[in-house]
Amino acid sequence: MHDGKLVIVVQVPHTGTVLHSCGNIAYRRVGSTDRPIAPDEIINIARFSQSKSFDDKTTDLGIDQIDPDAVTRFATRANKEGRLDIDLALPVSTVA
Repeated sequence: MHDGKLVIVVQVPHTGTVLHSCGNIAYRRVGSTDRPIAPDEIINIARFSQSKSFDDKTTDLGIDQIDPDAVTRFATRANKEGRLDIDLALPVSTVA
């Protein structure tokens, strides 16, 4: 509480070239202020970024560390929503 008002503090760790946005506006920290990034600058950052897209990222987990029920729930929901067509009879090692 500050002056009788509830205060929520959000801390976002520095992530290098990864862009963060709020309300579809990307921001850059300049000193003690957050400033919107111009669309052309966002394009340049994306063009020269070495980071992978979310879909291209992998994990260090082994197949034995992946929850098969979570994979089944994901595949069922993805199929139901028409996002993917996953054969639910496949083993988790193939789907994951």
